[in-house]
Amino acid sequence: MIAPGSKQAFNEPRGVVRDATVTAAAARYKRFNDNGTGVVQFDPGRFLGAALIGPRQGGDGASTYDDSDIQTPVKRWVGYIYGEYELTDTLKLQTELTYAQRTASNSSYITGPRSTFLVKPDNPYIPADLRTLLAGTQFSLGKDLDVVLTSVNSAEARVFRGLIGLEGKLFGDWTWDAYYQYGNNKRHQDRTNNRVNLPFQYALDAVDEGLVRTGVANGNIVCRELTKAAPDPRAQGCKPMNLFGLNNVSQASLAYVYRPVVEDFKYTQHVLSASANGSVFEGWGAGAITAAAGLDYRAEGGDVTHGNIPDYNDYAFTFGLDYSGDITVLESFGELNVPVFKNAPIGDSFELNGAMRYTRNHARNNDSKEEKTSEAVSWKVSGVYDVTGGFRLRASRSRDIRAAGFRELFLRNVPTESGSTSGLVDNPAIPGSPQTGDDPTPILNGGSFALTPEKADTTTLGAVFSPPFIPGLRMSLDWYQIKIRDAVTTLGGQRIVDFCGQYNLFCDRITYGAAGKTDITFIDARQVNLAKLEVRGFDIEVDYRLALADVKAGWTGSLNFRVLGNHQYDFISQANQAVPEIDYAGQSGPVGDGGDFNPAPPWVWNAFVTYDNAGFNTTLSWRRYSEGIYNVQRIGPEDAGYSPQLTNSITTNRVKGASYFNIAMSYQIPLGGTGDRSIELFGSLDNIFDRTPPVSPGGGGGGGSNYPTNPVYFDTFGSKRRAGIRIRY
Repeated sequence: MIAPGSKQAFNEPRGVVRDATVTAAAARYKRFNDNGTGVVQFDPGRFLGAALIGPRQGGDGASTYDDSDIQTPVKRWVGYIYGEYELTDTLKLQTELTYAQRTASNSSYITGPRSTFLVKPDNPYIPADLRTLLAGTQFSLGKDLDVVLTSVNSAEARVFRGLIGLEGKLFGDWTWDAYYQYGNNKRHQDRTNNRVNLPFQYALDAVDEGLVRTGVANGNIVCRELTKAAPDPRAQGCKPMNLFGLNNVSQASLAYVYRPVVEDFKYTQHVLSASANGSVFEGWGAGAITAAAGLDYRAEGGDVTHGNIPDYNDYAFTFGLDYSGDITVLESFGELNVPVFKNAPIGDSFELNGAMRYTRNHARNNDSKEEKTSEAVSWKVSGVYDVTGGFRLRASRSRDIRAAGFRELFLRNVPTESGSTSGLVDNPAIPGSPQTGDDPTPILNGGSFALTPEKADTTTLGAVFSPPFIPGLRMSLDWYQIKIRDAVTTLGGQRIVDFCGQYNLFCDRITYGAAGKTDITFIDARQVNLAKLEVRGFDIEVDYRLALADVKAGWTGSLNFRVLGNHQYDFISQANQAVPEIDYAGQSGPVGDGGDFNPAPPWVWNAFVTYDNAGFNTTLSWRRYSEGIYNVQRIGPEDAGYSPQLTNSITTNRVKGASYFNIAMSYQIPLGGTGDRSIELFGSLDNIFDRTPPVSPGGGGGGGSNYPTNPVYFDTFGSKRRAGIRIRY
């Protein structure tokens, strides 16, 4: 269902009694009044799921998007120094220093009470009319706490990079270069006001102290746990929490229940590199045969810690567990460029290029002490054939290798909360699934040390035409095919359950309870190697440059027209050879299956018109996304075979196209008599017409998304203005 009025189930600022079986039917769907002194009927909206969590349409409560930041505030500082010194006529020393700092923060929603956190019938904050309706039963409370509390996620990153290198001449036209590079990245991140589960339950379980101890109420409301002879030490400092109505909860109880989490990331890298290039043979008249060769060594490692927070696994949100690892890479490469012919009867010229790289990658998990080494050879062969004046053919074929990175290998997370929007799956083994197949279970996400390197075979074929009878015009058409094997990606918990049930795949990642397959107790959804990903499409480019003096004598400056187009007609994903392929081509809605890759709408266009005259430059740009499919695995009224009775039906399966216009201007004022000193004034206006993005919700799990659109393609901010000054001296 795609429709306006998105809200989350039982998410209401005043609080509402959920539709739980433990609660008397008469008390369900009752909402507290503003003062928390009585209840009224609650409108739950439409299409509420059987799990009583996740999205719904309409009804009482706040919008799913009420607390979403349109844009994250970011501040950046960057300093860069470059220097070079000629030690001799054939030897030069160079150095680079870079320091960058970035701070960013965004607000996040407050995690309210879980559906499994029950309010007991003797809670003294319960108003009299609700107590009557409860008839001694307990209830599950839905509550939107964003009106009384704010969670802020802040990050500060500092990056330092230093390089020192030498370059010189060897013999003939051969040159060499070598450098050492050191890099250091430190990031501190913290998020305020995160729910701690057990303290939340203690604070929610309020009682009248006198009634518990003596049987006679004395009006002193406390946490029930503190009335026990030997209370849990974690209950010390507990303040009872009144979540009924607006603004009845005390800051003391919130401070006991909601606490900060932190993450500190430290990463260091050392790089040594050396290479040489030059001519090996003058050839046979088509040009010199040139070669290059080199050796690279890289050692890097990181540590991620979280402040030794007590009971860290009991937090509703965390940045994950501590992890640490090291990666060392040794590479050698060689490249050869061979002009085959020039000014021959069969064409103006033909040139071949070949390159090969050997890579040895060693990784060590400092937590588990596991180690592994992989070796691979990557290569590329390309050719350029100038057939005749203005017409060129080009082609390439390559094998590329990518080993899993630091987070992909070592990231350790806390499993999701069972029964939360991210801790729930539909279990097909439960009778009545999918309508009644909800199975609450913790799901573990994160990296996996078992990942193997990705392998990609890329093929390109293209033609370039520059007609001599239209000076300044250049047109090109390129076809590409990318075949990735063992692509590193993430499969959600639901996909793992589906694959196990339908194809008997990934079943070893699922743990069942004593009841057997009707009770999933744990899912390992850490990253996996996908069987394959294949992408095919066309790139189109038209470029035309016109000197205005050619139009009329005395006119100055030039105009440049450029159009870029992309048509992606295949985006095939397959998790395993036993699983059917899914072609996501043309999908501009969010990808839920993995999410690491983004297919594109059928056509993506970019066009630019630029006027350049001495120091003045202005560019008008246009970006166009064609209408796309929302989800290729669903069927909407626009698709053949649609029926609303189908389990994969949807109210609409199309995402409207969008066009964006931008303009940028700059003017450069020279300083002094040299050309490298100037003051530049610049300004830009993005999304000139303030185009509203098309509806394409999702990507945020059951808890919704930050945007009711796909931010990969569509502008979520609106019209933006920017102006500034640059000084070069």
